[in-house]
Amino acid sequence: MTFHVHFSPNQVHRKHIPLCAELQRIAPYDWKGFFDHKVDGYDSEPLDALEKLGWVLTYSSTPSEAYLQNERENEVTDLSYSIGLAVSEDGDIASVSWQSPAFLSGLSPRTQILTVAGKPYSREAIIHAVTEAQRTPIQLEVEQDKQRRLVTINYQGTLRYPKLERVEKVHDGLSPFLQPLTHNNK
Repeated sequence: MTFHVHFSPNQVHRKHIPLCAELQRIAPYDWKGFFDHKVDGYDSEPLDALEKLGWVLTYSSTPSEAYLQNERENEVTDLSYSIGLAVSEDGDIASVSWQSPAFLSGLSPRTQILTVAGKPYSREAIIHAVTEAQRTPIQLEVEQDKQRRLVTINYQGTLRYPKLERVEKVHDGLSPFLQPLTHNNK
């Protein structure tokens, strides 16, 4: 999975000031620009290339069959593109996306979600909580290292699943690469 970190310009600037000043003293260079691009930047080249091939990355509130298949194979409910976590059937957090709402609320892998909005954890309960997040904060009871605590995930969106959509009137340069090899095109 790929996750992108997004900071506001003020966060980036504050975070890198002491480091950049020290590096500048030792070896003059545009260190802030370097860190802004290499560490905190979002590389749009793959998305730009995709668009030139006639496709664009969008998000939907409904997962594709391929996305669901990936969840089944990994035995998780993958909410990485909404609240930023993937969780197993028994409530164990498998992954947390850096700087996601789940991360910012203090969740981490190997934490177990016990309840969602006061009800026992289930796939349906966590999906419902994310669906309702625009109206009701996501409330979880979790356990980590034998310590229980209540967590509120501050998220104002809804379910988000990535999908590719065709761009009208742009040549489709991607589909030929996705076709299975046959005897005629080997």
